[in-house]
Amino acid sequence: MKHLSLKIIFICVVLPPVLYIFSIQGMEAFLQHKWKKALRPNLISHPEKLIQGSKKVQEEVKENVDKFWEDRLGIEMGAQPKVLVRTDSGIQIYPRYDYYEEFGFSDKDSFAQDENIEKRSEIAEQNLEILKDGIELNLDVRIPRSSLLAGLVLGFYILIFSSILILSYRKNVKHAEKLLTQQHQEMKRYQEQLENASAKLQSTYDREREYQEQIQNLRKELTRTDHKLQSTEENALEEIEDLEKKLQENVESRKEKESEIEALKKEIEKFEQTQNKQENKKAKQEKQVLKRFNALYKNLNFEQKAVQGFLDLNLEHQLKAEKLIHSLDLDHNQVKVKRKVFLKKGDMKVLETEFSYNGRLYWTLNSNSQIHILNIGTKDTQKRDLGYIENLAG
Repeated sequence: MKHLSLKIIFICVVLPPVLYIFSIQGMEAFLQHKWKKALRPNLISHPEKLIQGSKKVQEEVKENVDKFWEDRLGIEMGAQPKVLVRTDSGIQIYPRYDYYEEFGFSDKDSFAQDENIEKRSEIAEQNLEILKDGIELNLDVRIPRSSLLAGLVLGFYILIFSSILILSYRKNVKHAEKLLTQQHQEMKRYQEQLENASAKLQSTYDREREYQEQIQNLRKELTRTDHKLQSTEENALEEIEDLEKKLQENVESRKEKESEIEALKKEIEKFEQTQNKQENKKAKQEKQVLKRFNALYKNLNFEQKAVQGFLDLNLEHQLKAEKLIHSLDLDHNQVKVKRKVFLKKGDMKVLETEFSYNGRLYWTLNSNSQIHILNIGTKDTQKRDLGYIENLAG
């Protein structure tokens, strides 16, 4: 998680359920409007039969409503419509049948085959009375959260925001690797500058010592040759002044080099402090992950190296690794073992389990039949991980 910003995590956690809720509500409103608009003109498809009295309004509405829902994709994917048909005066026609009592109808369900002309005339008259009263359609559509349609919407948002999370993580990892490379290069440059400055400073020390020896020799020579000509003395004095001037220049050069070295030392110290802060941050993350693992997985013990290996994985591998850890905590017998690791030292029985293609998790059962997680890594770090386990077993 160290390569993910809190802003991205917040967006990817909060937005999916919010968008999911509004999308379901929007789809319910859309289907309700669409189906109501399509169903309204189809409630009565054979008015001539109603006028002739060969069919009740009840039967006509029920047949047309049932026929309307046949082969509807939304219904097959889990949408649940609720239809209510009433007259304008409030008498319910569908799905209840008590409107016949309101209009003085018989309690019998079908008169379609009745040859009695008087009854057919009565049915036609009562049908006309209902049609004159007017038919009102009410439709309410609900999409259950356990339906296929709701599952598809939720899966779509999970896929989108998981992709955003993975892309953001990969981008931040690349940026962190670039910064780390730059830091190593900068540290190497500082060390080279420090070595060059130290070499130059040593050279100035050597020249300074040589000049001092020459001055001392000339002064001794001057003392021994007092009897020489004045001109010789003046030449010697001029040479001494020239050497003293060079000595002063060398001293100033040495001071400049010492100042440069001091500045480089301060920069290196500052750089090392930055590195120490980063290491302390990583140690804090390791402590937090180990604390979380110990709290969640009571049946497992973790080596510190295993926690370090877990944090070195990318986000996708971390998710797969923790899924495997969870399975080990529930029942290690259900976990597939790729192979048994044979150690050169000790009698520890180490098992290797794969996750996410090239991920590797090494574990063993202690004397109390409790699982001990020894190390976590990938195929690329397998040699180093097994070396650590060899040392642990020895």
